Amino acid sequence: MNNKSKINTNGLSVFQTLLTEWRYSIAIRNWRTSIFRPIKRTVYNLTLKPYYYLKWFELVDAIHEAERTIFKRWKLRDPLNIEATVRTNVNDIHSRKDCPNDDSVIKDRVFKKYLWSKQFKYVETQYQCLACLFEPVEKFYSSGGDEGGMHFGSKASWNEIEEKGGSLCL
Repeated sequence: MNNKSKINTNGLSVFQTLLTEWRYSIAIRNWRTSIFRPIKRTVYNLTLKPYYYLKWFELVDAIHEAERTIFKRWKLRDPLNIEATVRTNVNDIHSRKDCPNDDSVIKDRVFKKYLWSKQFKYVETQYQCLACLFEPVEKFYSSGGDEGGMHFGSKASWNEIEEKGGSLCL
């Protein structure tokens, strides 16, 4: 037997021997992490964190009128385009037949333009039915957890492209 590789266990119980072996391994591991963890944090905070703040930066201007709200967005990740969204509440029957209530539909018409252009060009129309969105959660609460689920409706929003999209002048 090689006596140099063994820890001196004369007079110690088996439990105390295990504790001393774990204590040394934990001390070595903590020594390593106490040096490398602050270095990792510093590198992350100096390199990646500012990138994500800049990547998702956007300016939003909202104009509230009587029947509609206009949102104008400029995004740093797409700096040559300006996007405008005209939001209206639709009270008439929409194209989805599986929605229980037709009075809670939000219609967003999306327009885009380049910085040097004067007119916004139509892109698409997005609809969102609030009754369909919250229906599974309301069923879940009203039935005591037997029906529905703790998720929002998957068929609550849809996109359409209108034939006469037109343009928007602000």
